Amino acid sequence: MDLPEDWSLVRERKGESYKWPDSLDRYSRYRVFMGTTRSEGVVHIGLGETIRKKRWGRNRKYVVAFLSSGSPQKPLAEFLAADDYKETRELVAVIRGSDGGRRMYGPGDALPEIYEGFRTQMYDDRVDYAGVWHKVVVVALEDDDATMLNHALIQGRRRRSM
Repeated sequence: MDLPEDWSLVRERKGESYKWPDSLDRYSRYRVFMGTTRSEGVVHIGLGETIRKKRWGRNRKYVVAFLSSGSPQKPLAEFLAADDYKETRELVAVIRGSDGGRRMYGPGDALPEIYEGFRTQMYDDRVDYAGVWHKVVVVALEDDDATMLNHALIQGRRRRSM
């Protein structure tokens, strides 16, 4: 499993934002981390924190992971607050790439081996709202940067963004 031994915080940026096709995120906190892998060498991934209004029935905290080495930034993964976030401080992010692209993993799909050490659950067990997918998510505590960064790195590789 070629993931960094550890990630180190290299800088914090103020005033970061990202323009999605239908919205604009402004990040209250944006931190860039550096890790080293055998495959890619040095990798920089940023974690931007924001609150998105009326997402899955409520205002939710999001942590978006970006490949930050290049410009413009490239989003790799989005973690969002679970329904019980206030009690658990847990965020969830879908696992994509079952088709080598954007397709998510369903309950019967075998996850890639690299996800063996991750905590996973079903999205609709953590977010209860009409239309929520019955797909597998990674679960991370809000301060577990390594889990979020590693998931983002894997997602970037699976979608050939790295």
